[in-house]
Amino acid sequence: MDSKWTAERDAEAVKILTDDASVNKDRRYYHVREKFDLIEVAGVRRVRRKRDQRIMAVVDSFHSIIRDMHVASGHKGETKTHKKIMEHYSNITMADVKTYIANCERCAEK
Repeated sequence: MDSKWTAERDAEAVKILTDDASVNKDRRYYHVREKFDLIEVAGVRRVRRKRDQRIMAVVDSFHSIIRDMHVASGHKGETKTHKKIMEHYSNITMADVKTYIANCERCAEK
C-alpha cells in the first residue's frame, strides 16, 4: 500500500470513522478505527492521528500548507518551517519542506 495520504485514502478514512454502512469491516477498517479519529476544522472534517493529535495532511495540500507555514515562520529556513508544520500536521516530511524552500523566490534572494 502506498504510504502517502491521498485524497482517496482520506475520504476512505472519513467514511470508516463516521460509521458509513457501506464500508467493509476488514483489516484496514480496524486499523483506521484504532489509529485515527475525526475533528472538525473550519467546518471541514479532518482525520487526526490519535497518538500525537496531529492532522493527516492530504498530499495535494502539501504545497499550500508548507507555503503558509514557511511564510508564517518568516522565511526562517527548513528546520523552523518543518517544526511549525509538525505542530499541526503529522505526515509532511523534511524532504517535502526542503523541496519547497529550494524553490522559494524570497529565500533565493537572501
